[in-house]
Amino acid sequence: MIKGMIFDIGDVIYDIPFKYKKLSPLMIMLGIEPLLFKFTSLMTKFGIYKKKYTTVDIETLRKKMKPREGVLETLKKLKQKKMKIVFLTDTIYSPVKIQSRLLALGISDYVDKVVCSSEIGTYKPKKEAYDAAVKATGAKQSEVMFVGHAKDELEGAQKAGLKTIGYNLDPGAKGDYNAEHFSNILKIVGELNAKRRHNRH
Repeated sequence: MIKGMIFDIGDVIYDIPFKYKKLSPLMIMLGIEPLLFKFTSLMTKFGIYKKKYTTVDIETLRKKMKPREGVLETLKKLKQKKMKIVFLTDTIYSPVKIQSRLLALGISDYVDKVVCSSEIGTYKPKKEAYDAAVKATGAKQSEVMFVGHAKDELEGAQKAGLKTIGYNLDPGAKGDYNAEHFSNILKIVGELNAKRRHNRH
């Protein structure tokens, strides 16, 4: 039985609209993301740097973010089925900060825990990151699925022993199962659980 779901956040729960997102994991890994934003803000202030994205710009964009289509309804239905839901994200921010964003998005009530790279000291696609998220669900590894969009993160989850659902996929990425729409996740999980119940009898 599937009892726990681990979701990546960016480009799965909501879209990341700013262009720096491809560099973000590297900046997080090097610990330079906040320094870069402060630097560009300073350069913009003095007219040395032509305005692109600064900390203020990104926070403004985040305030405009909305959950992707079907996210709210699907998470709500998963919780009604007593599913443990954990969000796993690579970020410089604390779980409290991420929770505040989820509250603004109207989905915090459906998330049991947020596991942040800033707190656990490791990041996707390292096995330890997925292990921490599995532990947060309180379920066994075989009872948990990972939902993501990035090739390396889906492959990392598979190497960590998790079944995966690919959604809003990057080029070349695929999961063990793929959801064209977020709501398809309910069908995938439902069919897997029905199959496992049948096999037990």
